[in-house]
Amino acid sequence: MSDIDILREAWRLEDEAVERYTRHRDDASDPRLIAYWEALRRNESEHRDELTERIAAGVNQIGETAVSGDTGSTTSEGAHSEGAHSDDNGYRSALADLRADLEFERNAVKAYGTFAGRVESAELKQMFKSLARAEGGHVRGLRFLIETFRADDVAVIFTCPICGWQVDFGQVPEEGTERTCPMCGRRFALRRVDGDWALALLD
Repeated sequence: MSDIDILREAWRLEDEAVERYTRHRDDASDPRLIAYWEALRRNESEHRDELTERIAAGVNQIGETAVSGDTGSTTSEGAHSEGAHSDDNGYRSALADLRADLEFERNAVKAYGTFAGRVESAELKQMFKSLARAEGGHVRGLRFLIETFRADDVAVIFTCPICGWQVDFGQVPEEGTERTCPMCGRRFALRRVDGDWALALLD
């Protein structure tokens, strides 16, 4: 593979990362998870933008066709491949996504290490080493979140679907626990649906 082919492969990997973290952010209801997935999305988007510029520069030099919008997935989603765990504490779906993200990021670290060893440009070698370090940071962050949300004393917090404020049910709540949103005053009860905590609007 030429350097530009490797850049294109890296671009596809980053594009997939942006898509997956956008989807996970949009599916989440816990403000901590929403914030973290949004941070990952922004970081991967910056990586994709850098790769876009590198590819454009290389295309201008050699006259090839730039990256198209066809970005076929380089890895499978596998969000639920590990199945539900007995200690998922009402965060079954979120933890399945986090575990799949962890696998995705571990593979990205390996991929960028490989790319660094294959490209001829010294500048690109340094870029791929930097990308590998960034993805390594994502691995550490995802491990931390997985441990946090597996813990028996994890607080159950929702983003209010009415106003977007936080509704905190505290640590180890029971199903049926009721809380009032401190911002909009709407009242909710805590439910458990297919291994996930959910909100039921009471009024």
